[in-house]
Amino acid sequence: MKNANLVILDQAGFKLPEVFGKSRHPLLDDNGQPRDPRTVGFEVCTTGGGNMALSLESDRFRIFITSDCDGNIPKIEEWETLLISVDVDAYEASGYDLITMTALEWKLMYASTCVGAGAQ
Repeated sequence: MKNANLVILDQAGFKLPEVFGKSRHPLLDDNGQPRDPRTVGFEVCTTGGGNMALSLESDRFRIFITSDCDGNIPKIEEWETLLISVDVDAYEASGYDLITMTALEWKLMYASTCVGAGAQ
């Protein structure tokens, strides 16, 4: 059975950015080792509430990486507990958060299937 979050992403038309590579993860390189997501295009931004995040635009989607324990720029050393959110139409009034999960849950979500949402 397909992961419910993958179903949501598929139904919205989300495609994984190619820069994620074989790992299909913004925080892990092709060997499964932690990497700074800024090396694949993420940029530092504010979330609007004064908290810091990393974000990447991909088509009409925006991927955010945040820390769940403070408002600072996420630390790669804590990659498993960082939060990954995918927003659709982030810059429009109708924009909304599709999914939010920990980076470990993201890894397990894509590991549980050979073909994920828009897998390259």
